[in-house]
Amino acid sequence: MCFDAGWHGQAQRYTQMALRAAHSAEDRQVGANVLGFAASQAACSGDGVAAEGLSRTALAGGRGALTPAVEGYVRLGLGRGRACLGDLSGAAASFDTAEALLASSDPEGEPDWTYWFTVGELHGIVGQTYLLAHEPETAVGHLHQAIEETGEEFARDRAAYLADMATAQVLNGDLDESRHNAERALEILSGDLNSGRVVELLTNYCAALRAHNPRGAADFEERLAAYTRSPSQA
Repeated sequence: MCFDAGWHGQAQRYTQMALRAAHSAEDRQVGANVLGFAASQAACSGDGVAAEGLSRTALAGGRGALTPAVEGYVRLGLGRGRACLGDLSGAAASFDTAEALLASSDPEGEPDWTYWFTVGELHGIVGQTYLLAHEPETAVGHLHQAIEETGEEFARDRAAYLADMATAQVLNGDLDESRHNAERALEILSGDLNSGRVVELLTNYCAALRAHNPRGAADFEERLAAYTRSPSQA
């Protein structure tokens, strides 16, 4: 929740507490999952060294104990770290392994808390990673699949994928489709969703759009600012 709100320092402190609790409970699955989240946060901030290191620690500590879905999520973190470091072929290999592990997993044999790690989530993470790695064309394909696979009940995830899709499409020169997807994300955000992370992603969209359509970017920024000033976001 802190990460989604943009409170990254607080999120790291809670992650450290969770990791100590998992260690005390000798629960290697939860420990690996916590390290996976930490790797994800590091990758989002561009720290590929930390993302890769945390993921490798999770894989080493959980060797022989991780279910396919849990290991798959950790492999995603490893791929994100590799992508941040410019190793796109290594990233792609990790992503393929993660997808194969998820496909082989049996929901009955997975921890209940892996319910959120779906095909849609996997492609969303991969798409976001390729966008951060300056590969917007590849990102669009994965983000499109993420949106298709993510139900409307997961409003935050859909809004985030739509926002990133809009940014990737701007970078690809597809301004009409990018505007359409940004509008869809803002519509979700303007409902009952409170997410600093989605606001941040839509701010990134405005920054990308400014180089192509300054007036359109300014108009969208104004509407986004109106959302952040609304009483429901106080």
